[in-house]
Amino acid sequence: MPTPAELFVLGVTAHQTGDLEAAERYYRELVAAVPAHAPALSNLASLVARRGGADEADALYARAIDADPTFLDARFNRGNFLRRSGRFADAAGEYEEVLRRAPDHPHALLNLGLAVSDAGDCPR
Repeated sequence: MPTPAELFVLGVTAHQTGDLEAAERYYRELVAAVPAHAPALSNLASLVARRGGADEADALYARAIDADPTFLDARFNRGNFLRRSGRFADAAGEYEEVLRRAPDHPHALLNLGLAVSDAGDCPR
């Protein structure tokens, strides 16, 4: 039985090489063993969102953020997911929280501007 650290490495490796089914299996096994593993929850959410599981992906991102509010990748990725889902105000809130914690995060600043523009709250 692989350790949690080994499961994470296996999941990330499978994710990076495009074996998304294996990556999902490894992440699910890991979060079953360590329910508050924020990076695995966030990566799993990204995979689930990619295959169309919007409600589950949103719940997984929320779990990742709850598990570790300082893990900004989960919040940033949730913002991207929300923006793609047309939930621009919610996405902006996630980007704003990233920027509150990491004011120099260039992608969060860019994506906040895009979310505001997508929502129609930005003069063109």
